Amino acid sequence: MPCYNAALYLSEALDSLINQTEKHWQLLIIDDGSTDNSLELIKHYASEDPRIKFRTRENQGLIRTLNELVEWSTAPLLARMDADDISTIDRFEKQLAFMQRYPDVDMVGCWAELFGNKQEVWHFRESDNNTRILSLFGHCCMLHASVISKRAVFENVPFNVDYQHVEDFIFLSDIIAKTNFKFGNVRQVLYRYRMHPDSVVQQYQTFRENRYKHTVLRHLQAIGLDLEETDYQAYWHFIEGNEATYRELLIMGRLLASIRKQLEHKMPDEHHEIALRWLKYCVANGHPELYFLCRADNLCFLQQKNQTSLLVPTTPTDICSLADLNDSPWVILGSGGYVKLIIEKCVQLGIRLPEYMLTSLPNSEGDFLGIPSIDEQNYNFALNHTLVFGSNVYQMSMLSRIAHRLHDEQVIYDCSSAMWSTKNSTYFNTEIDTHSDVKFVIIFDINPAEHIDNWLSHFVQSLVENDVQILIRHPLQVVSDNLLVKASHVFIWNGATAIFDCLKMRLAQLDVNFDFLECGFFPQKKYFYIDSQGINNQRELAQSKLQWVDEDIHRQRLALRAEFFSEYPSNVSGDFIFVPLQLANDSNVQRNSRFTDGMQAFIDFIEDLYPNEKIIVKKHPKDPEQYTSKRAEFSTEDSRLLISLAKHVHGINSTVLFEAALAGKSVSAEGECLLNHKYADKDTVVAAIIATQYPVHGPFGDVISNLAMKNMQNTKVNFQGVYE
Repeated sequence: MPCYNAALYLSEALDSLINQTEKHWQLLIIDDGSTDNSLELIKHYASEDPRIKFRTRENQGLIRTLNELVEWSTAPLLARMDADDISTIDRFEKQLAFMQRYPDVDMVGCWAELFGNKQEVWHFRESDNNTRILSLFGHCCMLHASVISKRAVFENVPFNVDYQHVEDFIFLSDIIAKTNFKFGNVRQVLYRYRMHPDSVVQQYQTFRENRYKHTVLRHLQAIGLDLEETDYQAYWHFIEGNEATYRELLIMGRLLASIRKQLEHKMPDEHHEIALRWLKYCVANGHPELYFLCRADNLCFLQQKNQTSLLVPTTPTDICSLADLNDSPWVILGSGGYVKLIIEKCVQLGIRLPEYMLTSLPNSEGDFLGIPSIDEQNYNFALNHTLVFGSNVYQMSMLSRIAHRLHDEQVIYDCSSAMWSTKNSTYFNTEIDTHSDVKFVIIFDINPAEHIDNWLSHFVQSLVENDVQILIRHPLQVVSDNLLVKASHVFIWNGATAIFDCLKMRLAQLDVNFDFLECGFFPQKKYFYIDSQGINNQRELAQSKLQWVDEDIHRQRLALRAEFFSEYPSNVSGDFIFVPLQLANDSNVQRNSRFTDGMQAFIDFIEDLYPNEKIIVKKHPKDPEQYTSKRAEFSTEDSRLLISLAKHVHGINSTVLFEAALAGKSVSAEGECLLNHKYADKDTVVAAIIATQYPVHGPFGDVISNLAMKNMQNTKVNFQGVYE
């Protein structure tokens, strides 16, 4: 026990040792030049108990004192304790029992309870493998003040005087990197770790934090990891739990997989700590589909039914025309409004109707047009019916839930593209010559008949005029790896819904860069944007501080406001709150808000939030659902007029909400939305949106020049150079 100015707490520490149920021990204590009455207390206790031996001298610091204590000792087992902490009375007894039960363990710690200025429990892992792996994340994998150890550990690994105040991490790091000594921890609180202003941890907190990054890098290098500076920066973001973009997640996932492979012989990750932390990190950053980059296939909890929504089903799927449904009996996933539209379309065209509607709830609403509904839990998948869905988010969720019950030959069709337009089939079946050296771009979309015709026709024509061919494919269509790698570039329209997850995973596996396309703003039909990270709150704009938005860009914003609202009242503050609704299955609603059960819940929320306000609600023009309200009024008026007259606009991430922000109205955005930017105000966000979108008629010179540089699968295409 090293001791320096611990008089306030020393008696509690010594009493906790004297009262141990294990009586066969000797205490060696060095008073390291204390200026309080610590030495007097030590002398008193030593006079009362012959097991207590002490020395005193001028101050030499904690690390030299620890090493001197090891040299002074002669026992085969050494225990550690600090002079301001407390051991439970059964600490030695239980740690010794652990070492007897596991004789190959060389050092055993325990759980520790913090008390004083901070209260929590540190739960250290029991096994040697787990303990070592946790060190990869910059953690002290045991509290070294709480250990009992075989003498050889301290003799072979002295405390390093060059790492004052981080000596605990370096001590454990050197054991892991340089020896085969084994760790263990008793899964009980046997040590109470005092937090107070005079403790080393509290006094040197800033110093420790400044050295922390260096000591972690030293540890990774010591155990044999060869990391470039850029790799280490990415890894540091991961262990700190910082926010990450889609591209950064791709880098981190591959890096973690490489780290795990480098360590598979020296430090095998038997308990999947790396994969578990990677999964949590992917989920926290909104991209669980990237878990595959460093996954563990035998994590049992990932096989449970209630967890499958984290993962994308691997059952093969394909697209179909409605006429294909005549070939064999089929079942449709779901029974809601979207499913009924599909069935009604089949009736109109004389297409064979489904045998069942597969529902997520027992005792569902019954049949529709004579088609019975059946609970997914009670359906017999051995019937070998073709399963049909329509890209709806609820249907994708059901497909994820039932994937583990499907047989290998199960046929699954997505009929959504056929529902929207028969022209989609023409787009998806158009071929180009990819065997020559011709440059070509692949655009993945589930409804190109709408998006190509309304937003991308001039963009596509511009590419063709510059000798870049266009291949349009559905995300579930069969496309060879060779074709994906050979493409000059890959674009994905929207890409935020679950139907794109398998495609994005595959592109990541092949190391193929891709960018997202989405319709723009002010008005939506006249603009689109290209982004390397995603759409909406996943855009590059969300991570940028937007300091590049200057006065000229703000003047563009004000000019566009005047033009966009030229036919509507200005500088008016009405007496109502305008609430624009979204489509319930919109990716923004499902992935970035709490109102995943539909817009009725949002209406109820708004009415409770504004009990004394006049509320006007407007449905999305494509929404077939019917809603009720306690007192809100429903309107079909022009959204721009409602924005102009409202005193406040409250909605979920939607085009109308951004239009309200352009108008300079007071706006509340539910969920994750660019308007809730962490660095910039709403005016700056709107200005940045305007500056980074393309008119549908062009020009597209920067896009063409970027694609012309080289085959881009190994180079990130930067379409918007203004980003920081």
